[in-house]
Amino acid sequence: MAGLTCEGCATNVRERFESVSGLLSVAVDLTTKTAKVTSDSEIDRADLEQALTGTKYTINSELV
Repeated sequence: MAGLTCEGCATNVRERFESVSGLLSVAVDLTTKTAKVTSDSEIDRADLEQALTGTKYTINSELV
């Protein structure tokens, strides 16, 4: 995750990802600048990127 600079950023990303339909859990780690999301079906990267629209945060790696 690019743009994560403080705990408030991590909270904002977590809350935005929690709005994505189908996700079971979301965890954002400021230290490693990563977000881990789990779901019961395939996650569409575009849905996660859409959740970040209008923010300074971007996904800068592949989904695994």
